[in-house]
Amino acid sequence: MNKKINYNSFPSSFYSEIAGINSSIPFHSTIPHADSFEVILNNEVLKIPYRIYIQSPDQKIVTSLNSEQMAILNCFFTRHHNGYLREHSLRKIINIDKPFVVPFVLQLAGEYVYEILEVIHDHLNHLDLNNYLNYIDQNQKYYKKTRDRMISYWDCKYRREHKDLRHYKGLKIFKYFESHFK
Repeated sequence: MNKKINYNSFPSSFYSEIAGINSSIPFHSTIPHADSFEVILNNEVLKIPYRIYIQSPDQKIVTSLNSEQMAILNCFFTRHHNGYLREHSLRKIINIDKPFVVPFVLQLAGEYVYEILEVIHDHLNHLDLNNYLNYIDQNQKYYKKTRDRMISYWDCKYRREHKDLRHYKGLKIFKYFESHFK
């Protein structure tokens, strides 16, 4: 049971950066993050926590991290149990054109916080489409499950507000990617 950033949540090329983060930041939590989802990124299996229950680190420590470590930390915090913190972290990574960011962004597209869907939707034309299409191609079952989950959340939480699924921003995100499939 882990209370730090899992090494296997990111590509192996980031292990030294993760070690630096884990040794610099004292993560405080009473609940470990045990549940995870598996995806493939550039032929590596990643196990990303579904939710984390960790207090935000002290900003003085965070500012000592390099840009790659900051990106990793913000990806990790997109899994936080607090939706406001997930949205805040998403805003910090949404414009990073690196493949390791994609699993964290796409997972949020299948979740229930509408404001997060708005952030992703508003940035679609600025995403590195090749990174997303490659990731989706390697994770077709995961993609379908995530898309289905988004529709289920629309049905349970947003159907009254957004009567026509075709106009729901969650579906528009998935349709955007699907319009570029080969």
